[in-house]
Amino acid sequence: MNFDFCNKHGKLIIMITSLILQLRSPENVVLPATLGQAGQSLLYRLIQSHDSDLATRIHDTAGLKPLTASGLLMGKLQGRDVHIQAEEDGWIRFTGLNQEVSKCLLNIVKNPPHKVELDHVQFIVTHATINPDEHIWAGTTTYQDLSRKFLLSTAKHPRHIALKFFSPTTFRRKGKFLPLPLPDLVFGSLLDRWQLFAHIALHPDVRRFADEMVMVKNFNIRSRAKPYKQRAFIGFTGEVSFQVMNQDHYWISVLSMLAEFSFYSGIGYRTSVGFGQVKKLGNV
Repeated sequence: MNFDFCNKHGKLIIMITSLILQLRSPENVVLPATLGQAGQSLLYRLIQSHDSDLATRIHDTAGLKPLTASGLLMGKLQGRDVHIQAEEDGWIRFTGLNQEVSKCLLNIVKNPPHKVELDHVQFIVTHATINPDEHIWAGTTTYQDLSRKFLLSTAKHPRHIALKFFSPTTFRRKGKFLPLPLPDLVFGSLLDRWQLFAHIALHPDVRRFADEMVMVKNFNIRSRAKPYKQRAFIGFTGEVSFQVMNQDHYWISVLSMLAEFSFYSGIGYRTSVGFGQVKKLGNV
């Protein structure tokens, strides 16, 4: 597999990647149900093995980070623990939102580790992939391809946008947590990540447009308490459908593009430790 980061004109193509590490447990183990922090630590170690300076810079960044990490998807939930059987298979997911992290993840695909450690437990790596044909949470695209598909195309996109929130999601507003999928919070979160990492600027009024011209059409969500740093973290999971209240092609295209971007970027608070894992659903 050849990964070329420039087009034929020599312009930088910024890749976005979603890497799946498929894992196998060599023994029976019991782990905490919430392993997002352990997943983030593992991702830092993997990046460090390819680029130690990059790992340090990302770790020391106080704001949004150019990556996400899921928890471990394996085992049977019992209370606050997950019980995993010997030879049981599962997976963990990492995404890269800029060139440097994506390059590290692609190197992991080409040369995956034999074993990884999560919460002091060793797991065997059976496969690493960014191919969506091999795993539904794997994938790769570029900011340029997303822009061409939505912003440079004359294709008409539906006014209805549906998202499914697979892991607890919340937002911070005025120093408080707000676990509700309000349009300005959802699309504002996506805008912040796009503007920071894409190098293709969107109109800064996206957040205001979402607040004034997008409504929640349907929802089927539930609150979820998730342990985090010695306290209960309240978020929501489930499906939410948004409707744009006018027919403006540009704004509908921007919001549709950001919704597709959410698969890689996540939405809301602390996506780097497993919160806010999201997928755009089909037309509704």
